[in-house]
Amino acid sequence: MPTGYWKSVVINTRKVIWTEWKDTAYAQDAVPVREQKEITGHAVRAMYLYTGAADVAALTGDEGYMNAMKTVWEDVVYRNMYITGGIGSSGNNEGFSKDYDLPNERAYCETCASVGMVFWNQRMNLMTGDSKFIDVLERSLYNGARDGLSLSGDRFFYGNPLASDGQHARREWFGTACCPANIARLVSSLGNYIYGFSNQGIWVNLFVGSNTTTKIGKTEVLLTQQTNYPWDGKIKLTIEPKNKTKFAMHVRIPGWIQGEAVPGDLFVFEDKSKTDFTLSLNGKSVAYKMENGYAVIERDWKKAMYWN
Repeated sequence: MPTGYWKSVVINTRKVIWTEWKDTAYAQDAVPVREQKEITGHAVRAMYLYTGAADVAALTGDEGYMNAMKTVWEDVVYRNMYITGGIGSSGNNEGFSKDYDLPNERAYCETCASVGMVFWNQRMNLMTGDSKFIDVLERSLYNGARDGLSLSGDRFFYGNPLASDGQHARREWFGTACCPANIARLVSSLGNYIYGFSNQGIWVNLFVGSNTTTKIGKTEVLLTQQTNYPWDGKIKLTIEPKNKTKFAMHVRIPGWIQGEAVPGDLFVFEDKSKTDFTLSLNGKSVAYKMENGYAVIERDWKKAMYWN
């Protein structure tokens, strides 16, 4: 049964001008955020709402927000996400319909919604430290959001169907310009999603050729990443602290390497076998421990140490 309320505008408290049904589920407002358990309504607005709610949960430690965000996230990823990481299957409401309703040709999958999935999953990762959120972020980034932009960089998809008879094509900048602007700022801010930092360590979340500088305590650390990913799975990290210092390096081991297509069982590999991977430090095998989907090495780091 739809949730909502009737809203009327009156003159002199007597004459009704118009009456309309306000669908509160469409605006993610059927129940307070702390009580939400399932995804509803407009996909883009949902992502922005939950990104903010995750920020509030992380800053305040609010258990209600935390539990709600984890429960709603599972509803999205386990039952309402395309294999591309796209969300929002219905064009009628630019959002969600019912669980497992994921048609290919009629997929709406707004580019903005996939951008929002990147925002939300980054916050969930920062809040929990769990790499599964980066697994989803990576899928949504490369397959749900990035495909909304042409290789030439000047044509855009608003919606991203998974199948077409040829009637779909990217267009030049269009009147409702949310998707072009959102994908442009996402691409330009990609560096914000590659690494994570704390006073105790560095997290490598995405495998992208890059370099960055951060401080661990009072020590400045230069980190360089080289890779031909995804064509070649070899990744080289160069760690150069200005002074010898101890901290933990956390390198994400993606779920798909371990035979898991996505968190949950909505999509599975036909071949579920795990892919072997190796870690070496300065050319020699190195011991590590697994924490929340990351391979962790904690040690004293010196200038120009190489981790493959």
